[in-house]
Amino acid sequence: MASAFVVPQAGHAAVSAVTRAPSATAVGRAEYGVALGSVLLLAARRMHRGADLRMHPRRMARRAVKEREDQKTLEKFWETVLANRPPRNEDTGPLTRLGSVLAYLLPLTDALRFGMFLFVSFPVIQPLLDLLVVPALFINGLPFGLGYLTLFITMQAVAANRQVPALLRYNLRQAITLNVFLVFMSLFGDALKILSGAAFGWPVPLDIAIGLSTGIYLLVTGCCLYSIACSLAGRYPRGLGPVSEAAELQLMDTQGDTFFVTFFKDKPEE
Repeated sequence: MASAFVVPQAGHAAVSAVTRAPSATAVGRAEYGVALGSVLLLAARRMHRGADLRMHPRRMARRAVKEREDQKTLEKFWETVLANRPPRNEDTGPLTRLGSVLAYLLPLTDALRFGMFLFVSFPVIQPLLDLLVVPALFINGLPFGLGYLTLFITMQAVAANRQVPALLRYNLRQAITLNVFLVFMSLFGDALKILSGAAFGWPVPLDIAIGLSTGIYLLVTGCCLYSIACSLAGRYPRGLGPVSEAAELQLMDTQGDTFFVTFFKDKPEE
């Protein structure tokens, strides 16, 4: 049966570590001829680019055949792995949806530090801050940021459990990814302050700091609100681009996953 996806072939560095290539008689004449023709065409292209062609064409053909055999072996290995995965928990009941919503308390509360300028400028949105103050105080109850660290590790452990409903695992992973983004943005802001002071002798202009901070807050909060709305409807919030792709990867260890197959399906060989 033909594979549903094509695994990218290894490069020349990986091929050099493979054991001795089979002789020309070990493969059919037709297959060998096709491989030889493909390699000669590749050699002509590399000659046009000025590449080094010291390797004999027949040796290159044998190497190409070996690469194709390794390709098929790797495809069979992945097919076996995917076929042996446990079934996915497709529960989307009220408790699963509630847990999916609560998962976004981590990035929502962590993003508050980026939105203080917005809350000061627009008191009308103060009720949103009031809703998040209580969980933020609860998470910050432990000193040295241990509350966020404990919650982060717990969410990682639950998301890795294949018996947990897939919808909850998906949202946990997506919430974790959003929080990691906030951590990197915080580090970026600190580095920007240091570089600005060292290079120019003055801090980052307040207008720029307010604009960047508010933009980060609105972006993360918008992603969370979108994901919460989808979770309440029992749907996967797959509209966040790379963030959603990272969440999809979390579900690859159970049957029913289509992201892996779709990602590699009909991928052209290089």
